[in-house]
Amino acid sequence: EQNAELAVLIPPFTSPNGWMFNTANEHLAKKEVRRAIAMAINTEQFAADALLGIGKPGLGPIAPDSWAHDATLEPIPYDPETARQMIVDAGAEGAQLRFSVNQGNVLREDWLTFSQQALQEIGIEIIPEVMEYAALVERVTGAKDYDACGVDFAGVTAEPSELYEQFLSTSPGNYMNYANPELDALLTQAKETIDPEQAKPIYAQIQQIIMDDVPMHYAWYRPFLHAVDKRFTGYTDSAAYGLFHTLEDWSVTP
Repeated sequence: EQNAELAVLIPPFTSPNGWMFNTANEHLAKKEVRRAIAMAINTEQFAADALLGIGKPGLGPIAPDSWAHDATLEPIPYDPETARQMIVDAGAEGAQLRFSVNQGNVLREDWLTFSQQALQEIGIEIIPEVMEYAALVERVTGAKDYDACGVDFAGVTAEPSELYEQFLSTSPGNYMNYANPELDALLTQAKETIDPEQAKPIYAQIQQIIMDDVPMHYAWYRPFLHAVDKRFTGYTDSAAYGLFHTLEDWSVTP
C-alpha cells in the first residue's frame, strides 16, 4: 500500500477454512460434540490475530457474496462455558481426538495450535498431526483414517451445487461418513432446480441443516491480496477465479 504505483485489492471472501469431522468417530458421531468444538474456538480472535484482521470468521458452507448465501444465517456463537457442559453431557470429557493439517501451510498450522489450546479448556485433548499434503489426502479420502482435518472449502463457494458431492450420504466425495436423509432430499432437489430464484430457498434450508449439525466447521475465510500495477485497468477481481479470468478485458497505459 505504500507503493504509489500499485493498487492493493482484497477480493470477496470465498475460501472458508476450518475443521471437517469424521462422524465415524464415537465422539464426533454426536452433533453435540461437534457443535461444542465449534463453540469453544474464538474465530473472531483468530481472524484478528493470525489473519491480521484481513480475514474474517466463517459463516456456513456458501460464501456471503454468493447468490445462494442465506443472509439470515447466524454464526455459531463463541461460548466455551456452554461448550464444556455439552462435552460433559455427551460423555466426551477427556476424549482424545486427532486433528490433522498439511505441513507447510502456516495458517492451518496456526489454526491447529489455536484450536488445540481452546479445546483443552473444555476437556478435549487434541493429538496434533502435521503431515505431508499427499499423505494427508490419502489418509482422509482413501482410508478415512482421521478424526478432524483442516481443509479449504473453496470449491463449493464457487458453485453451491458442489455441496451435493460433499454431503450426499452416498457420494464418494463425502469423506465425513455423514448421513442425513433430510439433507439428502434437499441436495437432490437443489441440484435438479435450474432457476436460481427457486433454488435459493432450498439452499437456505441446506445451509441451516449443515450449521446445526456441524459435520464441517466453517471457521474463517482465508484472505487473498492482489497487487496490480496501476497502469493496468479493466480487470475484475475474484477470489474464486482470480484476476486473469477476464484477461481479454485488460488494458495498459504505457
